[in-house]
Amino acid sequence: MSLQVGQKIFLKKEGSCEPQIVEATVTKVGKKYFTAEYGRLQVKLFIDGMCEGDYSGHPWNAYLSMQEIKDENEQKSLGNYLYHTAEYRFLTLDQLRRIKAIVEEKK
Repeated sequence: MSLQVGQKIFLKKEGSCEPQIVEATVTKVGKKYFTAEYGRLQVKLFIDGMCEGDYSGHPWNAYLSMQEIKDENEQKSLGNYLYHTAEYRFLTLDQLRRIKAIVEEKK
């Protein structure tokens, strides 16, 4: 991934309420960190991990596109669905084995 000064990115901060999502502009790119600016707010983020460094609380995370945020939200939603609502006792052994195989593909 190569970040460039002037590039538009999206910053997302999750807290106790709805996530805050803003469009920001990359203003500096170093070897380890880059800086993004939104209005008067400047955020220093790690290039590796695309997250805010040296911050406690609810850090900002950076994304190259809004689609990345939507995909992450969908992944979390589907994971929560499987965790909270799947009725495993009604699944056959074969179905459970197939689910396990799908989950283990990513490991």
